[in-house]
Amino acid sequence: DIFTTDGPFDLSFQSNSVSQYLSKLEGGQLSPSSVSGYNTKGRGYPDVSAAGAFYVIVVGAVTEVVSGTSASAPVMAGLTSFAAARVGERFGWINPVLYENGASTFFDVTSGQNNCQINNQPCCSDTEGNIYGFVATEGWDPASGLGTLGKEGAYLAYEDSLKSVGADVNTTEKPSPPDGSLSSGAKAGIGIACIVGFALIVGVSCYVCRRREKESNPPSESQQGNGSAPTDGIENDFTQNQVSKA
Repeated sequence: DIFTTDGPFDLSFQSNSVSQYLSKLEGGQLSPSSVSGYNTKGRGYPDVSAAGAFYVIVVGAVTEVVSGTSASAPVMAGLTSFAAARVGERFGWINPVLYENGASTFFDVTSGQNNCQINNQPCCSDTEGNIYGFVATEGWDPASGLGTLGKEGAYLAYEDSLKSVGADVNTTEKPSPPDGSLSSGAKAGIGIACIVGFALIVGVSCYVCRRREKESNPPSESQQGNGSAPTDGIENDFTQNQVSKA
């Protein structure tokens, strides 16, 4: 189903493009036509297309050839990410920008269809020849969207279109709290740092005190002569008490 279910979203950015296609389809201007029953009120997709066949990949040191949207979608995502890196911006919702500049940016695919085929022959159709899919035509269509970046200068035009409306598509940074006050996250971080710092100070202080106590109570000559390990004052007191009780 090329058209997803309706939802509480603003689809005005593509409404004109989708309406023009539906007018051609329902007016009998497209051949073959599509089997009726598709949703005409929801989101139309795809927005754009890319080559989706014969990608060579390596999985577990084995070379494979794959096809499908699992191949084409990452390509388009990668090109968009590359454009963001070159422009130096973080893009947000770019879909409206695509439709505003589609005609000048993308190569318009005007032939073909997206129903399944066997030996280049449509295999998914009803008894009247209507296909379970959609045919491509001029402008946006459910078979190829606005088109592909497969023409000379298309990528740079795509990059420029995103750059030209950067203020509209960039992800806005969260503003700093007013009056120089700290956010709750910053306060929590400072609190944790203070606790850790206090624990370190106490630990170091105890260690220093322990070392000084041992240095002020060196082992006796008898302890050094019989090879016994040095003990602190507390252990000596405990031993003497045990001897006196015996």
